[in-house]
Amino acid sequence: MKNKGIYIIALLFGLLTSYFLYEFLAKVEKDTTKIEMETVVVAAQDVPTHTLLTREMVKLQKVPVGSAHPHALRQPEEAVGKITIIPLIAGEQLLQEKVAGKDNLGNGLAFKIPEGKRALSIQTSAIRGVAGFLKPGDRVDVLCVMETGETSESMVILQDIEILAAGANLDPHRESEEQDTKSENNQTLTLAVTVEEAQALFLADVRGDIRLILRGPAEEQTVEAKAFQMKDLFD
Repeated sequence: MKNKGIYIIALLFGLLTSYFLYEFLAKVEKDTTKIEMETVVVAAQDVPTHTLLTREMVKLQKVPVGSAHPHALRQPEEAVGKITIIPLIAGEQLLQEKVAGKDNLGNGLAFKIPEGKRALSIQTSAIRGVAGFLKPGDRVDVLCVMETGETSESMVILQDIEILAAGANLDPHRESEEQDTKSENNQTLTLAVTVEEAQALFLADVRGDIRLILRGPAEEQTVEAKAFQMKDLFD
């Protein structure tokens, strides 16, 4: 009889312990759900330096309010299409300083080159380069005069070519340091071209005489223009 009473007391203590444990866990869970969360962009995988970020490389992750870095990106669109400046580790928050886009001029010319293009520099004078008014971001056509046999031909070899830099200036809103020199001095212009366009431009620059034709900001059309020969002047 005495053992039966002990079993009953032990059972009651067990039930009470289970009840209080349940209440404690329920309270902990309730308190946890009260934590406010915010969303940041993190790396979905390890990403090397100088890698073009795609949507698959980043993801959104919730973190407790206050634990997000002040410079953390908040939307995937802020990261996709940009280039990593340093390696990223899976799960780490993406910061503004870790990626670069075309607007990040301080990271150098390489970050301004459009996908599929190369940067090629040519020397221009005030006459060849539209009186020195060309700036980064302008778009030009390239005209070339070349000796072909016994005559000379003028031809448009490239159209709608973006100027990446004027001298060492990458910023379209800042005057080039070379603007202070005399107008007859040469200026270096760096153009964004495909590999095939680079071949044509290099040949024309070495064997012919080129001029740059400035396009209007809204002009995107290309035209069919046949070569103009010396005899055409007298027709």
